[in-house]
Amino acid sequence: MVRASETLFISRRLTIAAVIVLATVTSLIAPASASASPAAWSQLSPAGYPAARAGATMAYDPATGQTVLFGGASGTALADTWDWNGSTWTQLSPATSPPARSSATMVYDPATGLIILFGGYAGGYLNDTWSWNGSTWTQLSPATSPPARDSATMAYDPAFGQMILFGGYAGGYLNDTWDWNGSTWTQLSPATSPSARAGSPMAYDPASGQMILFSGQLSGYSTPNDTWNWNGSTWTQLSPAVSPPGRFGASTVYDSAINQMVIFGGSISTGLLADTWAWNGTVWTQLSPVISPPGRYVANMAYNLATSQTVLFGGYSTAAAVLGDTWSFQTAPGAPTGVVATRGNTQVTL
Repeated sequence: MVRASETLFISRRLTIAAVIVLATVTSLIAPASASASPAAWSQLSPAGYPAARAGATMAYDPATGQTVLFGGASGTALADTWDWNGSTWTQLSPATSPPARSSATMVYDPATGLIILFGGYAGGYLNDTWSWNGSTWTQLSPATSPPARDSATMAYDPAFGQMILFGGYAGGYLNDTWDWNGSTWTQLSPATSPSARAGSPMAYDPASGQMILFSGQLSGYSTPNDTWNWNGSTWTQLSPAVSPPGRFGASTVYDSAINQMVIFGGSISTGLLADTWAWNGTVWTQLSPVISPPGRYVANMAYNLATSQTVLFGGYSTAAAVLGDTWSFQTAPGAPTGVVATRGNTQVTL
């Protein structure tokens, strides 16, 4: 297994990258029922944009109206901060920034009004915690922190006032559960947990009151298509009648227009995915947009409340190539819009 800062998770996910089928996988996706809610992807052409990258992290900040993107990797790890305003990207110049990294996790914390960033990878695994206040980054000093890792997943659960972090990778796969209370981390002790994994999409679904975690990569590079719910104290595996193929590094949002969690893309052992699925609280349904972004994984996706727009940026397209394209996802014209979202393994619900 090759591990280098410019490839980060790729070396774990694609151990046979030299022989991987790089074409987008469509034949492996079950033709499941079509969505009753029309939805569409559109490629955008902003005047300015970040360099192509993967493994960046992105979150919407309702306090400032910013959609903030930080870091990632494009040959080397990056430490730049960008803002998406609905039509173009602008590079910001904070007085202080976290060290360069990829595969961190980041989410907006409504309790403090700050974006919280944790961990990642840059030649070594990290366990530092940073906050973004709209103009600069500040390193926090919690009394307790999770062990260093990358590829964890994190989301805010308003039903229990918890910011939950789960799993990740640090030379081995993890399945610990942590809660951020605004000043420190606390390890929780659920009676049941998903198996150790990394790169799982996770989002809070206010329509069903569920915190949903799907799939991810396990030891042995397997990607089970299991679905889990966090109820504030423990994890419960659900048994939907239909599920997407398991995957690593999918992008995730909660779409309040259709009141469903939506996932896009990811990778499996034989290639890349470009499918879009929705969770309605009991079952997964494959959506059928006319066009979709090319297959990718470890991309970023977030919802800009000010512009009522979901934006997707970058990701890995092969074991050695990163993307720099920008896409939007929305329901059909005339339908209400409103998505609460993040990057593949980081999410916030407003």
